[in-house]
Amino acid sequence: MKRTKSGVVAVASFLLLVGSAGVALADGAATFTKCKACHGAAGKGNPAMKIGPLDTSKPDAELVKVVKAGKGRMPVYGGKLQDAEIAEVVKYIKTLK
Repeated sequence: MKRTKSGVVAVASFLLLVGSAGVALADGAATFTKCKACHGAAGKGNPAMKIGPLDTSKPDAELVKVVKAGKGRMPVYGGKLQDAEIAEVVKYIKTLK
């Protein structure tokens, strides 16, 4: 099998992309540790605080807006978290079942 430079570059680029997505999820999970007290480890909520489960069916943009600006008892995290961190958290919570 003959390898071409462009083929090797394409495979390397793909592996980098796949690997970076895994890192983003890992970073999102790490950042989510700040959220667990209210939302629970699995995003199911906290009955003692009268907080229901996360609504992961909402579009990413809406979830980002809530994290940045707060909503109800949800505090504002814009300025406390970077945009990339917020995006990673949103990606992570979408994986919670």
